[in-house]
Amino acid sequence: MFNIATLRSTVNGIRGSFLAKNEETVAVDGEVGGEIQFLSTSIFYFSEIIHDRSRDVKEVCIVANDQFFMFFRNSYALGVIASSAVNVPLLKTVAHELLEDMVLEDV
Repeated sequence: MFNIATLRSTVNGIRGSFLAKNEETVAVDGEVGGEIQFLSTSIFYFSEIIHDRSRDVKEVCIVANDQFFMFFRNSYALGVIASSAVNVPLLKTVAHELLEDMVLEDV
């Protein structure tokens, strides 16, 4: 299993991240906040609703003072809190590669 801290050390501007499988949080790194299990469960149901409507969601971004990215692959969801200075193309590439590695480990 990959170390979630690798994401923060690879991409500048990340404040925190978490990895969830289905609706269970499996790893947390950095500044994520206290209600991570609630957030993981909410994200899981959000992705299920989109998937049930015959759509395949790969990523979502919510922008406020910070940016919140959600990346999806099979039963995994990777949440990332980043500053506005984050290199978004690099973040997307690294996040999708990490999720692909997680899926391959399950096989």
